[in-house]
Amino acid sequence: MVDKDRAELEAAMDGDLDALGRLLVSSHRMLSRRIASKMAMYPLADFDADDVIQEVFVDVHQGISSFDPDKGPWSAWLNRVADNRLTTMLRERSRKKRGGDYKRVEKQPNQDFSQSAIQLVALLADEAGTTPSMAVAKDEMVRALQLGIAQLPDDQREAVLKYCIEERNLDSTADLLSKTDGAVRGLVHRAKKSLKDYLGSSTTWFSR
Repeated sequence: MVDKDRAELEAAMDGDLDALGRLLVSSHRMLSRRIASKMAMYPLADFDADDVIQEVFVDVHQGISSFDPDKGPWSAWLNRVADNRLTTMLRERSRKKRGGDYKRVEKQPNQDFSQSAIQLVALLADEAGTTPSMAVAKDEMVRALQLGIAQLPDDQREAVLKYCIEERNLDSTADLLSKTDGAVRGLVHRAKKSLKDYLGSSTTWFSR
């Protein structure tokens, strides 16, 4: 690892979220290929690679301080995190199906994580009195939103993922989170405010 990369990694381990974000963005393509390749063996999975990557970003945010660069490279550690997350997601789906308490939620036609994420960026921009920047590629917007969501408190993250990304209705989201409708509205409102602040801190994502 070159000195610049080592310095970036050390900054991320010390709590620099911008440094961690840059590391994750630079690793996004590698993660996408790895996860997509593994998921090809599970064609009936009701989630896609971007769903897994979102959870990987959360795992990395929560576990980066435990990474020891002297014991192995960043890429190897990140791959283990991704493999473990994919295994966990597949195991959870299998367990729920066997237990009879799982009901597959079909996504809307042509609707996936990326499309839902782009729609959420557009909504956040509209609420902020701006528009999504046309200079930014859609995949960059998705990565930026994934990073922003990963930094949210657990309850806000779960609410915005289920309500805004999975596009469940309010009652379903409240039931899954064991909260009232009003509590879910509050969580989503706070999450959207944080995401607007995160994305709006740079003119890269929003423009007047």
